[in-house]
This record gives sequence, C-alpha cells and structure tokens, in this order.
Amino acid sequence: MKRTRALGVAVVTALIVGFSAAAAAAAGPLVRLRIENNDRIQEVFDYTIKHSLSFQDLVTTLELGDHAVYITEGRCPRVDNHACLQLTPGQPKATLIVRIDPRQPIMSVAALLAHELYHAAEILREPDVDDAASLHQLYERIGYRTCAGQSDDCWETRAAKAFQELVWRQLSSQARDYPSTADLPGPRR
Repeated sequence: MKRTRALGVAVVTALIVGFSAAAAAAAGPLVRLRIENNDRIQEVFDYTIKHSLSFQDLVTTLELGDHAVYITEGRCPRVDNHACLQLTPGQPKATLIVRIDPRQPIMSVAALLAHELYHAAEILREPDVDDAASLHQLYERIGYRTCAGQSDDCWETRAAKAFQELVWRQLSSQARDYPSTADLPGPRR
C-alpha cells in the first residue's frame, strides 16, 4: 500500500512539474537584458560572464529589474566616448540602451560594458527615474558632471568607475591563465 501511494505521489508530482515547465516554456522567457544582433558584443558579454563573478551578479540584478536593457553597437553623442547609456521614456517603464563600440580589445570592451551596465543598475534602484528630467536629478544627486557645456548631459559616478575597475581586475587575473594574449577571444581578422 505504501509503495502504491508513493508511486501515485511521484506520478502526480511529475505531471505538475511537467505542466508547470510546459506552461513556462509556452509563456516564453522574460528577457530584461538583450544584446542586439552583434556577434562581437555577444562574444565579449559571454567572456565577461564566464570570467567575472561580479559581472554575473550585476547581470542577474538587471534581469530581475523593471526596465528592459538593450546592448547595441552604436555611437555616443560625445565622440570621445566608446560607450554610453541612454534612457528612452516608455510605458509602463523606460528602456535603457547601452551603445558601445565593440571594435576594441576585448578587455576594454568588457570593462566599458560593465561600467555602462552598472549605470543601468543605478537607474533600476530608483523607481521614479523614467525620463530625461528624473535621470538628470538622479545623477545630480549621486554623480558628477564630466562635460562643460550646458546642453551636454554627461555624468559619472564613482561607483560605476570602481565597478569597471573591479571587473577589469577579475578579467586580468583570468587572462594570466592564457599562454598569451593572442589566445584571448577577440575580433577575427
């Protein structure tokens, strides 16, 4: 009798678990962080996830957030920046877009990506940031200006710079495991 009851419970449990998994698969994944069709950015992202625990934690945080975050190749308003974050107002939440130039050494792109995604996390922590004015107020409070012009809206935070350095150090310690820097993933020529 005990054996039959245990078998029955196992079958019901398997059906429930199987149904839940099928329902979740049918609903599709909830993707908050998305790389826009760029093999090089995907390569850098995968490399950084593999070699930096801090970057892994940050990506998990972003995946749990309310904003969609897109990573795409692109130019920043200031030509001297190889990466930047832009907020696009939307309903119900704004979209964050990281624009990055992936045509640099992998360590440089990885560090820049970590830096800009940290800015995305700074914004996610503030539920009221949903347009340019509230973004400006946030960075007036937590950051400092990095450009001189009145029309330029460029900000920096010590925390994002520190996170960039942390990821750089984690990647650098992993790079020592490669016989030469030529063995590091990078652009194919």
